[in-house]
Amino acid sequence: PPLFMHVAGELPVPAEFRHRTTKNVFSGGAIRVVRHLLNQASQSATPAQGIRSIAKAAQVSFGAAHATVTKLESLGFLHRESPRSGYRLQNPVGLLNEWLASGEAKFHHSLAFNAPSTRTEDLRLARDHLLSETGQAPLWTLASGLLPNEVFVSGMPHGAYLNGSPELLVRALNLRDVTPHNFLILVPRPEDQTEFGGIYDSPRDGLPHGKSICLPQLAADFSALGGRGREQSRFLVDEFAKKIQDAL
Repeated sequence: PPLFMHVAGELPVPAEFRHRTTKNVFSGGAIRVVRHLLNQASQSATPAQGIRSIAKAAQVSFGAAHATVTKLESLGFLHRESPRSGYRLQNPVGLLNEWLASGEAKFHHSLAFNAPSTRTEDLRLARDHLLSETGQAPLWTLASGLLPNEVFVSGMPHGAYLNGSPELLVRALNLRDVTPHNFLILVPRPEDQTEFGGIYDSPRDGLPHGKSICLPQLAADFSALGGRGREQSRFLVDEFAKKIQDAL
């Protein structure tokens, strides 16, 4: 000692020599990074992003973003041209499928009800009532969040995310605590109650009764239902793939 070694090279570091980490990218604040990257994937001309910009977009610490990005890169979902360049998401459909199959909870819990009516007009009136009372609208999910061309499985429950007490929506839609359950109020995990890579990131327009959650989260919510919900989820993954292809 002292001994200094400088390593210079142009090729990616082989996987067996990369830093190994047990970071779970589908839980905690890490899922906000994943959701942000997936939402950006369907936009055209998405620039490469550095770790600091990713951390800012997902509102997580630099360390948390670095650990998540490192793991995603080691799994082959992120790529950079050089150690100093930004990261680009590659194989976003594969990343979405990994999330759906991860077994991690897609939301904190759900409240199940029977809705006498889930017609578009009733959903719109419920949205308007919440806007007038609280200034905030529900963010629709499950069957309520599907565009007409996205309906693949019939008879799926409707649902919504709310930022606050569910009582107003319960009254607005006359929801009853009886079976059969055809309406779910989904409660996000505390770390996901944000627009920065959370549930409220990149809401979708196009519904006459309000905004729905982003397409990756919609696919995740249907996958959590099991049964035929997984069929609807797989159809949405295909729609996600088409949007990415159209953006190229």
